[in-house]
Amino acid sequence: MSVFRTKGGSQERPESPALLFRDLRKRKSGGNVRFLWSHQEQLLDLYHLDHLNANNVALELPTGSGKTLVGLLIAEFRRRSYQERVVYLCPTRQLCSQVHKQSKDYGIASSLLVGPQVNYDLEDFVAYQRAEAIAITTYNGLFNTNPRIDDPQVVICDDAHAADQHIASLWSMRISKRENKQLFNGIVSLLAPAISDDMRRLINSDKPWDRSSVDLIPIPKYHNRLKDLADVIETHVDGTNLKYSWEMLQGHLDACNVYLAPDSILIRPLIAPTNTHRPFSAAKQRVFMSATLGKGGEIERSTGIKKIARLPIPKGWDTRGIGRRLILFLDLLQDEDAAWPIIDHLVSNGPRTLALVKDNRTVEYLKDRYEERVSVLTASDIETSIGVFLKAEQSAILVLANRYDGLDLPGDACRSMFLFGLPAAVDLQERFFLERLGARAQLRDRIRTRITQGFGRCTRDENDYALILTFGSDLLKWCCTASNVEGMHPELQAEITFGLENSPGRSPEAFKQLLAAFMDQNSDWEDANQDILLRRNSIEQCEDDVVTALAKSAQYEIEAVYAAWQKDYERAYIYAVKATEALAGGQYLKPYRAYWHLAASVAAFEHSVARRQETWEQRFRDHIRSAKACTYSLLWLSSLAGVLGEEGTAGSELPVLTEEVESLLEDWHLTGTRFERSLSAVRDCIMSDRAKKFDRGLRQVGRMLGCETKAWPDTEGAPDGLWKFASNVSIVFECKSNSKPEHPVSLSNIRQASTHAEWLRSQGEIGETTNVITVLGKL
Repeated sequence: MSVFRTKGGSQERPESPALLFRDLRKRKSGGNVRFLWSHQEQLLDLYHLDHLNANNVALELPTGSGKTLVGLLIAEFRRRSYQERVVYLCPTRQLCSQVHKQSKDYGIASSLLVGPQVNYDLEDFVAYQRAEAIAITTYNGLFNTNPRIDDPQVVICDDAHAADQHIASLWSMRISKRENKQLFNGIVSLLAPAISDDMRRLINSDKPWDRSSVDLIPIPKYHNRLKDLADVIETHVDGTNLKYSWEMLQGHLDACNVYLAPDSILIRPLIAPTNTHRPFSAAKQRVFMSATLGKGGEIERSTGIKKIARLPIPKGWDTRGIGRRLILFLDLLQDEDAAWPIIDHLVSNGPRTLALVKDNRTVEYLKDRYEERVSVLTASDIETSIGVFLKAEQSAILVLANRYDGLDLPGDACRSMFLFGLPAAVDLQERFFLERLGARAQLRDRIRTRITQGFGRCTRDENDYALILTFGSDLLKWCCTASNVEGMHPELQAEITFGLENSPGRSPEAFKQLLAAFMDQNSDWEDANQDILLRRNSIEQCEDDVVTALAKSAQYEIEAVYAAWQKDYERAYIYAVKATEALAGGQYLKPYRAYWHLAASVAAFEHSVARRQETWEQRFRDHIRSAKACTYSLLWLSSLAGVLGEEGTAGSELPVLTEEVESLLEDWHLTGTRFERSLSAVRDCIMSDRAKKFDRGLRQVGRMLGCETKAWPDTEGAPDGLWKFASNVSIVFECKSNSKPEHPVSLSNIRQASTHAEWLRSQGEIGETTNVITVLGKL
């Protein structure tokens, strides 16, 4: 035998990705995947014929339909045919390990390159660099300031719908009040003149606050402090992980948004400027794979690429899904207190349960609730492998926050799961658009995708079945709204509507019988399954005007972000205006249109500062007025025009808190007799001369006007009621009952009422500069 290593003949170039599969030397232990499904072959042939030379291409396959194999075959075909360096990106290390194992089972050469880059196996890295193996790594393995994988020629993005947070993290500074206290306080102090009194009060208070307590600080209000802001950040980022994102953002603060919440700050551009990151942008081809691409331009916004060619979903898969889910809604139980006992019963008696939740606070709650009864696992336990969950010897629950994809639990691996809360507002930017601005239509596609992904974790082949219990009024409300559900896959629509009709009014015992029938897959369930199939066959997935407008706007939004990044403010303005025009015409799009009018005003402002042209100053003010016409939620719009020397019009209007009105209407319903009965009850209360009854009516009238209302019935010296508008205005009431009509209001009554504003400020209920209107009256 020779002491030298020789190539021994080159690999034969495959004819196509589909035909390549036949030649792969598959492991006998790799399961029973011996043939491609027809839809996989159809998709691969379409790619080979029409998209081989496309710069950006996206393909969609439902969960469990073999998407990973399709991606691996495209990757291996390009590696063998063109000797290209191919990197396959996954959201998590655990999914990377799973894909790596699959590639070995199929006979595809791959190198698993995860974890710290200095620890990459040198032989595996060299195999990738020489195009002898596909590199499998996380999104963070490519999207970091100094990636070792820095020159791929082809990038395969798996679970591309989940890429937004991973990609955007490279250009996002997340500053925690607890972990980065000095930097947080330094920025708050620097930007204090641009921060509302209410937000400052919340930052300095230990009182609880809701998720809508987030704001965007408009650039014109701190433009003259941008250098100071950069200096503050520069001073405090050394020695922290924030230095990496700062490396990407420095010099571009004028192209970023600053989002502020009582406990954190997020600084990032609206859309990640991925074309500025050569390891990604210099690739010959990028392939985006997803179970749900969406049609409103979200995949383009997530990746920062304005034009992506799309392969159509293979015929049949546009209506048919994988496996069967029984989706039930615990909030509709006859007894509201029965939900947790049912959850406890399933967790304690089932071998394995998956719980997908919105935040780490819920993770901690579930850990505390169950750690003495069952084995509780979290994301850190499955970072590299799901094996610890699958091999649990006792009942186990896996609790994951904001992880709606990248997890395969087929067959008996897991038959029951819970979805806690609506999967929305995962960072401050989303929270601002959803909770503060009310741009629900803009995030609808993204939420649909997360729900679809979450519901699909435990059904991975045609014979799979899984029980899914949802918990949370926000998730229930979303699934009850036709415009939300109509855009989902017909199979999932059928399962959701079946669950909405079968969840209400059942006792805990009747509910458990329902679960048992499904788990046993008995004759009762067989009838139910046929009902779901009939529903599915009569449903069409709808496209609405909102989605069409959002898709059209996406390309302009991306252009505007890149122009601002390059400090080409005139071009940024042109494309921001195009975005407002694309978003015109729909009530549901008004909040998002307001944002783009604001973006246009910022671009005009930046251009006017540089050029000092009166025309651009006027454009700045015009777009602020247009933004105000689209939303009542951004209270600082009224004063923003004054930044360039013109007096604003703040204080002339009392904008409403639309969330409060929406909540009230949800309680009352808009159909049936409940609305009329509720309205009549308010009339009865407000006409009453009984103090407590009148106070109830007063609070309801405030809610009808969109106010946040409050009362202190048993507190001496407190007012009888408070209405807080979504502006810096509050109305406080002092109402005197049992007074004779002929008796005037006494001086002591007037003095008492005059102290209420100061009392409210001392209690932290209103800000120091809040305009308080005091109303004194008799019943």
